[in-house]
Amino acid sequence: MKAFYLAVAITGLAIYASARVVIQEEHDIQWYNCAGKPEGNYEHPSDCTRFISCSGEIASQRDCANCNVDPVRCPEGRTVYNASVDACLWADVTTCQVSPAPNKDPVRGAIIL
Repeated sequence: MKAFYLAVAITGLAIYASARVVIQEEHDIQWYNCAGKPEGNYEHPSDCTRFISCSGEIASQRDCANCNVDPVRCPEGRTVYNASVDACLWADVTTCQVSPAPNKDPVRGAIIL
């Protein structure tokens, strides 16, 4: 019976480890202020499949890894960033709560309410 529980535990760890996927891309950004923040990763304000990295007060937007679209595990085509474990995980093992970005008028740059 101990062997069964050991096998279940190892399988669970393997599934959890496989959900921690590699980051795909990184792009420097000007719109996020890292001044005064410790170096590290932060939730993206409007996209759960991305996060912000602050290093030396320079902000970079990073994308979580692509995945095959699946309505439960990967509904957006990319894994989801989870700040509490600082990793991109499958959507069904984490939650995401961000505010959608406001719509902007493409000509005037004004926010449309």
